[in-house]
Amino acid sequence: MDGLNPIAKQARTRLQSKFGGDDYLIGLDPALLLGQTNVVSASLMFIPLTIFIAVLLPGNAILPFGDLATIGFFVAMGVAVHSGNLFRTIISGSIIMAGTLWIATQTIPFLTKLGQTTGHVTGSNLIGSMDQGGAPITYILIELFRLENLGGLIIIGGVYAVAVAMTWSRAKQYEKQVQQEKDALTEANA
Repeated sequence: MDGLNPIAKQARTRLQSKFGGDDYLIGLDPALLLGQTNVVSASLMFIPLTIFIAVLLPGNAILPFGDLATIGFFVAMGVAVHSGNLFRTIISGSIIMAGTLWIATQTIPFLTKLGQTTGHVTGSNLIGSMDQGGAPITYILIELFRLENLGGLIIIGGVYAVAVAMTWSRAKQYEKQVQQEKDALTEANA
């Protein structure tokens, strides 16, 4: 994955030179972060912590043994958001893991039906997944079409909407900061 960094930098340089020097951002997969020391440390800590949360969480029906390999992806963004602070990552990550497990529990019937439809699940077996089944956007879309769990939809949708609004606000602040730096550089060169 580290091999993508030079490609992204080159793509960014070409975009800037071809389209007027605007500041282009190239999005890359969180897998780029998986090799970082803090991400590895947090991921290793979250393996037993996630099982512990799954056992204690009221209403949870998933023991995420198969999904433990994907914990690095959940943790990577938390480490980035908290600038490598493991304590903050564990606090926010525990809340996120609890929410993810709750959402994954709610989506068990849909994943099971999918497995039955494709012929991969028979009898009374159930399928659950933290990775895809625990995604907030998946849950929001399911509940928007079903309208059976309005409380969950309002809570998860509200948290998701706040997160999107905060991200949008930070992006606008970043754009403003970049523009101010460009203006200051232009004035200094004039």
